Amino acid sequence: MRLLARNRRRVWYCLYQGRKPLLDQDGYDTGETAITYSSPVALMANVTAASGDATQEQFGIGIRYDKVLQVAGTDCPVDEHTLLFVDVEPPDEFDPANVTADYAVTRVSKSLNSTSIAVSRVRQDG
Repeated sequence: MRLLARNRRRVWYCLYQGRKPLLDQDGYDTGETAITYSSPVALMANVTAASGDATQEQFGIGIRYDKVLQVAGTDCPVDEHTLLFVDVEPPDEFDPANVTADYAVTRVSKSLNSTSIAVSRVRQDG
């Protein structure tokens, strides 16, 4: 399947880099770790319209949004640990330990000529 260039739009992804130890104000290890991500990288992809549902839960209404991104080619480095900026721009001051992305990858599927990326919304305020 070929993807039309006019249907592509820019999204940004942050790859999972690992965990780094947290230090206190004196420089000692606290025993806690923080997940870190790479700086945002632009990616051109077809983005489907959001689909989802709202359900009544014990502590309020739960809203779930899902989208699918189609990327031409199979060399896309995105995996199930990646965070994405789809509906919002990445911040100018990027903090790799505090990423405020609006979508997380739930599944990556590669075919002969393209890659499909299923994403779910993780941020409700954007």
